[in-house]
Amino acid sequence: GKRPQLKSHPELTARTPPPHPKTMEGEPSAPSRFFLARPLDAPDKVEQSAACHFQHLRAEVFDELQIDFEDLVPESLHGWAITGLTWMAAAGVEKQNSACLGLVYALLVHDLDRAVSPGYYDYLALLRNLDAHHIATRTLLAFSRRWRVLQPVVQLRLVLLLRAMAEARWPKVDQVALSIQRELVLEPKHQEHVCEVLHEMVCITHLCARVDEECAQLSFLWAARWAHITSSLNLRQGEGGEALVELRRLLAELAAGLWQEYRDAMVRAGPALLWAAAQYRDCAALPWQDVMVHEGAILTHPAPQACLDHFLTHELQEQTAFLLNEATGHRAGRLFEWFLRRHFGQPAHGSGIGDCILWAITAAAPKGDLKPQLWDRFWNASANGDGALAFMFAAAHLAPRSDSYTRRLLDGLLAQSADPDETRRRKAFYLV
Repeated sequence: GKRPQLKSHPELTARTPPPHPKTMEGEPSAPSRFFLARPLDAPDKVEQSAACHFQHLRAEVFDELQIDFEDLVPESLHGWAITGLTWMAAAGVEKQNSACLGLVYALLVHDLDRAVSPGYYDYLALLRNLDAHHIATRTLLAFSRRWRVLQPVVQLRLVLLLRAMAEARWPKVDQVALSIQRELVLEPKHQEHVCEVLHEMVCITHLCARVDEECAQLSFLWAARWAHITSSLNLRQGEGGEALVELRRLLAELAAGLWQEYRDAMVRAGPALLWAAAQYRDCAALPWQDVMVHEGAILTHPAPQACLDHFLTHELQEQTAFLLNEATGHRAGRLFEWFLRRHFGQPAHGSGIGDCILWAITAAAPKGDLKPQLWDRFWNASANGDGALAFMFAAAHLAPRSDSYTRRLLDGLLAQSADPDETRRRKAFYLV
């Protein structure tokens, strides 16, 4: 059956508690502790709710024990605080959910010393016992969807918390891990930070990838992608360079291990697996030779939609769907130019544009609408790169035999080229 999905927003049954006494009514809202917010950005509702519940915990428990999370000391009475939180949560479901959401906020915003006992892990154990309604995982899922605008320090705290939850066999933590896998992108200015987050994500994926067949497929595609990306990174010599080499090895080992353990499940990923092989074929540490031995069996399966979705961030998927369904008339051109600049730059480069085109073609094919202007724009933006390969790949492997949509689409694009015969030969050779 279909895997049950968590909702991205924690719909708490608890009512919002009254504001902390230190928060004066009418005061401007405090700057975000989670996001790299711009001046005109609206406050995040999940963050606001979590902060409000944490302030309620402060008023009820922490302030009376003189525990200041901004300046924790080893002598803080954490054991008494845990007893107080347990007593408060026993008052009912609303109090229980309020304690869970407030604790998640505290663990993400404040640096709790993991060496202090009782401390970080005792609060985490309490959260695990109280979290009957999956408040923690639903909150982390909501924040993971906005990963790219989270502050770097919050990103690191989030993956450290997620790793501890995975080690504790927390229910549904794999859905948060898969969401972060989709959102992680390479930021040239923060390569060392990205590598540190990646290292934690490899450990989390080792713990979560074996939940079910779909999770194994998606984790393999993610590990292969990042093994390819890190093979092209060059950090400075010394500790950073050694860490990068170790990270490449861990990613390649993760992908190879998943292939060996879940080979039948990987074969059922169908053309999505071959698309990954085409994109990341230059990474010799990945098991592509063994994958291609099973090419015939792979092509007997359709590409699961979850695998195609996993190549895109949530934002990119939503905006691509908008271009397909809503962007019409004179505004379509302007929206496409903005879309291209935001996600790929101009001219478009990198494998991301190919992933996007492949997803868009599979989404448009059931409706049969050729949308010539949209495909022309995609083709012209990436005709000499991975975009052209995506069009060829879709025509060769994603179209059912009874459906010629992708082939008619490709024929139309090739016919518009200055030298159609030469273009056809060149693109076909590139695909082979």
